[in-house]
Amino acid sequence: MPPLPYLRLLFACCVVLMPAQTLLGSLVNSSTPGVTHEIDGIARTFTTSANMVGLEIMVYFEDGSTDFGIWAGNGVSQNGWSVTIGPNQSTFTDPLSVANNTGLDVTRFSLHGAGTTTFFDRDVSPDTPGSFRGRDVDEFSSLEFSQDIEAVFYDQIAIVGSSPQADLFAGLDISFSEGIAANGGLFEFRVDTDTSLNLIRTTVPEPTSAVQFGIALTLLMSRRRRRSILDR
Repeated sequence: MPPLPYLRLLFACCVVLMPAQTLLGSLVNSSTPGVTHEIDGIARTFTTSANMVGLEIMVYFEDGSTDFGIWAGNGVSQNGWSVTIGPNQSTFTDPLSVANNTGLDVTRFSLHGAGTTTFFDRDVSPDTPGSFRGRDVDEFSSLEFSQDIEAVFYDQIAIVGSSPQADLFAGLDISFSEGIAANGGLFEFRVDTDTSLNLIRTTVPEPTSAVQFGIALTLLMSRRRRRSILDR
């Protein structure tokens, strides 16, 4: 058996030579139908910053406060935070950058294209005709790899006359287990956005739903009138 000091030296060398383990977080993509929206068709073009004008962005901070911005030019930049992409870059191949210098961690942000021509295209099957292959959210930067990130696509989109295929969505919500750091934090990600032939619109409620709503409203007004009479 080797002398004890030799064993201690051998153990110390092994510890030094062992590769350091990096704790990696997880990135999970999912979707929920939400409110159904309709479009007439999909434009055969790559979506760039110029196509994304009007996209609504909501940012959530660690203290419970929020801030709201609307995409113009190459994105939104206000009050110490920004969501941008380079000019003429496609979201399918180039990253969107979320920068934070607000003094508060960003715990979550959401993007929504209702009323614009921009929507999100997931990498799932079957595809909506004309949408081709999409892309789920994936990280482009390494800064935030150490935490869990959840990307939820919501408010499904269907082409008029067809049922939604669970691949196209008007909204995207991304949340973080720890957040984008308060000062100098950066999160870069890619996701496929497509451009519709017309403004994205909310579908009209089905006749049955409209009738039920009308009946409920009538009953409510009737109760209010009855209370008004009794109070006299």
